[in-house]
Amino acid sequence: MKALVEEKTGCCFDSLSLNLYRDHRDSIHWHNDREHEGLWSFPIASVSFGAVRRFKWMSGKDGTTTQPLAHGSLLVMPPGFQGDYVHALLKQTRACGPRINLTFRRRATEWKKGYRAFGRKK
Repeated sequence: MKALVEEKTGCCFDSLSLNLYRDHRDSIHWHNDREHEGLWSFPIASVSFGAVRRFKWMSGKDGTTTQPLAHGSLLVMPPGFQGDYVHALLKQTRACGPRINLTFRRRATEWKKGYRAFGRKK
């Protein structure tokens, strides 16, 4: 999965988080990821499996945006996103099945051989 995500994004990731949302009642409230979780100067890639859920993000100036995340979808939050926006996967009233989310981040500041700034392959 990591190789596929890196191929699609052109970025090199060195960290993976796995979250299970058991049903429509599991959620994560409005937040931005802390920089120790992944460098804000790199994109964050999120792959969803299972039930469709609504990913939301907002800023004070742009309002709220909603993106349905279907089974197999890839969402990429660009560099700087965490500083400008908060995001959430809120509880739903409509019942749904489980969903697994894989979140790929870059934590190391140095780049591996064959990679340059923002983890893009040479």
